[in-house]
Amino acid sequence: MASLFVLALLVAACTGGGEPSPTPTTASSEPGSGVVTSSEDVTYVPGAFEYRFNNITATFTLEGSTGTLSVKNASGAELGDPGLYVLGIDDKRYEGTVASPLTTPDGSESEFEVTLPAKVTSESIGLLVLLFGGKNYGAMAPTPQA
Repeated sequence: MASLFVLALLVAACTGGGEPSPTPTTASSEPGSGVVTSSEDVTYVPGAFEYRFNNITATFTLEGSTGTLSVKNASGAELGDPGLYVLGIDDKRYEGTVASPLTTPDGSESEFEVTLPAKVTSESIGLLVLLFGGKNYGAMAPTPQA
């Protein structure tokens, strides 16, 4: 009998005892609170992408299989040679070739011509990834139309 009592105490200790479980909260019905959704359609500029993070701004515009990468660096550090790759809607990776890649010093702007394989079109890009110095800086987002 005593062993059952000890066993019951151990089980209670492992499960938090008789503490009540937290009750779920519900969203407030007050105006201006809760999740905001919109049914507004967003359209994007075909072949236009942008990146904004850590005081680095980059835009990429693709026409055919050639594009222009513009970089503005205010990060406080020099950015290595730029690069791009695409993950296509076919789940394949396509490397971009940057003509005359150069570093972008802090406080400066640079522009580069980038060539992608002919299979890559503005409609076939699933994800466009920005690189500096061979390091992945993240995905470039499609540019919404104004």
